[in-house]
Amino acid sequence: MVIDTNVIVYALVGEPQRGEEAWRVLQSAPEIWVPDSIRAELANVIWQWIRVKEMPLEEGLAALNDAEALFSFIITTDQLWEDALCLAMEHEQAAYDTIFVALAIRRGWKVVTYDKKLLKKFPECTTHPSDYLAAST
Repeated sequence: MVIDTNVIVYALVGEPQRGEEAWRVLQSAPEIWVPDSIRAELANVIWQWIRVKEMPLEEGLAALNDAEALFSFIITTDQLWEDALCLAMEHEQAAYDTIFVALAIRRGWKVVTYDKKLLKKFPECTTHPSDYLAAST
């Protein structure tokens, strides 16, 4: 399955409201497929947690290493960027988000995400983590 950055981050940093659910998603996933752009997104979000939430740098670095160990397959962005741009233009959604959607479409899967805009604009190829977990039990 394709897992959005926000699900991975919430699991790794133990986000109070969603961290436990996000971990259950990661643990139940037979495979986790992501575009290589996730590395930049994760680094940016972890940087924000370090600055705003005062997470120690060592914990941030550990979270990045833990994330890398989760990925079953990392697909290069150059395989997805044209489809992602078309989806971004068609749905007025940021292209860095539609890269995940393009990967999901290519694989015939859904993106598991907390992103409300992504869920609304791509209901046929996204799912909320709680809905994913309910369907997988």
